[in-house]
Amino acid sequence: MSLPEDLESKIFSDIRQIEEEYQMPYVTGIERIALKKGMQQGMQKGEAQLFSRLLALKFGPIPEDKQRLIESAGSQQLRQWSERILTAQSMDEVLNDS
Repeated sequence: MSLPEDLESKIFSDIRQIEEEYQMPYVTGIERIALKKGMQQGMQKGEAQLFSRLLALKFGPIPEDKQRLIESAGSQQLRQWSERILTAQSMDEVLNDS
């Protein structure tokens, strides 16, 4: 669905005027959703990177298959594995789901 070109132009002009008047950008609902999703993905990637670093420091280089597993894991799984690093005796013990 789209607006007629003249109406769309008027809306964007009004938005720019409001942004300048209040000195703040207008963020649409779709942009907010995209920003939130991007932030969540960024945080999850950061969690995976930190976990990988801790795992490698304790047990040495991480095999490629295990690195792919880590990169595809969700935040909850990464937190569970992170807690296991403290007491585990091997990389497999950390990443074992049982």
